[in-house]
Amino acid sequence: MKNLNLRSSQFSNYIFGQYTPRKEMLELQLQGKEPQIPSHMMKYVAHGNLNEKMGIGFYVKHFKQIPKDYLKDQQNYIIRNWLNLPKSKETVSISTTPDGISQDENTIIEVKCSTRDKYEQFNKLWLPQVYGQQHILSSLGKKIEKTYLINYTPTVCRIWQVDYSQDFINYLISNLSEFAECLLKGKANGLADKPEQFEGNIDESIKLIKEYKYGND
Repeated sequence: MKNLNLRSSQFSNYIFGQYTPRKEMLELQLQGKEPQIPSHMMKYVAHGNLNEKMGIGFYVKHFKQIPKDYLKDQQNYIIRNWLNLPKSKETVSISTTPDGISQDENTIIEVKCSTRDKYEQFNKLWLPQVYGQQHILSSLGKKIEKTYLINYTPTVCRIWQVDYSQDFINYLISNLSEFAECLLKGKANGLADKPEQFEGNIDESIKLIKEYKYGND
């Protein structure tokens, strides 16, 4: 039996085709491949890898608490056979590796590093990963209430609180299931290029709780 795994860091591609069109993403998954990172994007990847610790540092500064499972101690969480298919058949798992979790384990910490200050408003393309993480950890027994998404840049750091939203998680699951079912069929027939828009008001679940402008705390 073969198991296919969908990672939360790619949920925005699986659902919205953010950087890679959905059908192309599906073909890559069928081949066991990940989308290639364009050469001009590598500096942004390197920036993120180098500065993730800075985002964690701002979490500690603001909350006066050291998180669990961060940096080299990050934990991978996985829901095996997510669609509850017969074990004799090919199955799909979904997984995530958050950047940290609060000591009481009700809050996920996710760090996004930008090379410049360009997100004065919350970037909603982060939502599939944020709510995918909430869904996975909640399904595995964590009582997740919210995510602190920390957007670190060289000039400003913003801490956003994203409250748990079952409505958005249902929307996420519906569209992710569509992708997974096409993946199991081995073809993109029936996979929409773009999903229908979320009909709820997700803005109610997102708020900026702290903005650090360096030298002017």
